[in-house]
Amino acid sequence: MKTGSRFLRKCVSRLALTGIAAGLLAGCGVGGAQSIEGTWVVTDSARAATTTVSHDDVTLWLGKTFSYQPDRAQLAQNGCLLPKYTEETLDEASVEKTYRVDLRHLDFHAGPVTQVRITCESDASVPGQTLLYQNNQAAYVAWNGVFLRLEKSKPLQSVPEALPADVRGAI
Repeated sequence: MKTGSRFLRKCVSRLALTGIAAGLLAGCGVGGAQSIEGTWVVTDSARAATTTVSHDDVTLWLGKTFSYQPDRAQLAQNGCLLPKYTEETLDEASVEKTYRVDLRHLDFHAGPVTQVRITCESDASVPGQTLLYQNNQAAYVAWNGVFLRLEKSKPLQSVPEALPADVRGAI
């Protein structure tokens, strides 16, 4: 009996440690329920009242992707290993004061906006390190007075699932 109870205590201890480790790992993710985790595509842009970025430079960003994962962020052509994500909720006045843009220009409604700042191992400031989103309706990369609109990319379906049912049956 003594051996059995020692075995049981070891198992319970290991399960408790595993649960704690799983909880810690879950807390290391990119975000909560409205997570930015995943791959995003630049589909449009909005401009603040003042910006030094030309229309031609903004157009070059259309179609570029940004990927945010717990262990890596790919900010267009710039990789970031072991990024640190800092999430903050901003009220409407703070967003407008900090970024000099009306929330309506960003398709946001009145109310709080989530700002996520990504810190990388290098000190270089690159587009994609500041992300604004609200209720997962729209996300924007803030960059020198330009806001690159991001849409979350959906995983590709396999060909048979993407086809209509009558065509699938013929395959």
